[in-house]
Amino acid sequence: MNKIFKAVKVAAGRVESKVALATGAAVVGTSKAMAAGTPIDLSAVTDAIATGVVAIGTIGVAVLGVRAAVATYTWVRQAIK
Repeated sequence: MNKIFKAVKVAAGRVESKVALATGAAVVGTSKAMAAGTPIDLSAVTDAIATGVVAIGTIGVAVLGVRAAVATYTWVRQAIK
């Protein structure tokens, strides 16, 4: 049983180190691009977020409307009893 746990720990350590290396490489690449004076284009990301805000707001209003309708229904039903 201990052999299995040790093997899992070793495998997890390898995965963690690979993730850390990949993250570090991405950060270094980004910092080099910023140091070179080439800005990173984020217009696609901001456009996607702006489009999503409208949809999320609409869904939120719909959910609140349903919640209010259910609360009103239960309130009226309790008053009738």
